[in-house]
Amino acid sequence: EAGDGVIVNSGFLARYLQAQGISFADARVFEPQLNPGLRPHLRAGMAMPRQRTVVVYGRPGTERNAFPLLVAGLQQWVAQSNDSAQWRVLSVGEPHAQVDLGRGLQLESLGKLPLEAYARLLASSAVGVSLRVSPHPSYPPLEMAAFGCRVVTNRYATKDLSALCDRIVSADRLDPAGLAAAITRACGLAEDDGL
Repeated sequence: EAGDGVIVNSGFLARYLQAQGISFADARVFEPQLNPGLRPHLRAGMAMPRQRTVVVYGRPGTERNAFPLLVAGLQQWVAQSNDSAQWRVLSVGEPHAQVDLGRGLQLESLGKLPLEAYARLLASSAVGVSLRVSPHPSYPPLEMAAFGCRVVTNRYATKDLSALCDRIVSADRLDPAGLAAAITRACGLAEDDGL
C-alpha cells in the first residue's frame, strides 16, 4: 500500500493500478468530464448537419497518441475503401505537415484549435479517431462522442471506452489493419446515421 491522499483520474486507471497490485490508503477516483468551455456548444452543435469528415487527434510529438500507427491505419483504410475519396480527413491537437494518405487524400493539420472552433468541427464531423497507448482515458474520444461523432479508439489493459458509449468503437487490434477495419465500421455507422 502506498501514500495517502491520492487522486486517480478515472475508474479505468484505478482498476489498472489495482490489477498491477498498486493500492493506496486513501484514494479518491474521479471520472472524466466534458470541458466546461465545450458545454455551451453542445446543443447548437447537435443541430448542425454532419459532413463526411474524419477528425483525428493527431499529435506526432506525443508518443502515447501513436501518430505513426494512426497514419498507417488511415492509409490502409484509404487503400481498402471504395468511398474514402468522399471523405475529408482533418487532424487537430498539434500542428504537423500534411500527410499523403494515398489516392489523392491528405491528412490536413488544423493544429490546436480554440474551444469554439473545436466544438464546431466536432459537431459537423461524422467520425473521430483518437488513440492513446495508456490505461488513462484521453478526453478527445469522449468529446467526439459527446458531440455525436462515431468514434474509433483503442483498448488498453482495463480501459475500453466503448463500454461507456455506443458511439465509440474500440479497434479489435491495435495495428494498421485493425485500425482500418474500425474506421471502415465507424464510417458505415455514420452513413447509417443519415449522412
